[in-house]
Amino acid sequence: MKFTKGTSGNPKGRPKGSLDLPEVRKLLARHSATFEAKLLELLNHEDRRVQMEALRLGYAYLYGKPLGLPSHFPPLGMARAPPQLPLPD
Repeated sequence: MKFTKGTSGNPKGRPKGSLDLPEVRKLLARHSATFEAKLLELLNHEDRRVQMEALRLGYAYLYGKPLGLPSHFPPLGMARAPPQLPLPD
């Protein structure tokens, strides 16, 4: 399907009753402790790829998605594993 220049790709707009980002955040706020516990669990996972993905997502949500990697970062898959963090009781 080709798009016509100057024409909206979503002419009807957002469906009535759909949630916007602040509403979604408000609904998920009560689950923050569960998210934090799961993130800590994934940071201590035996698979380094899982650890790195948990770090990537955690940082993205804490500090915003990075615009790019600094030049001193090693290629993906070559980074050292993060330190083991204690799990909550």
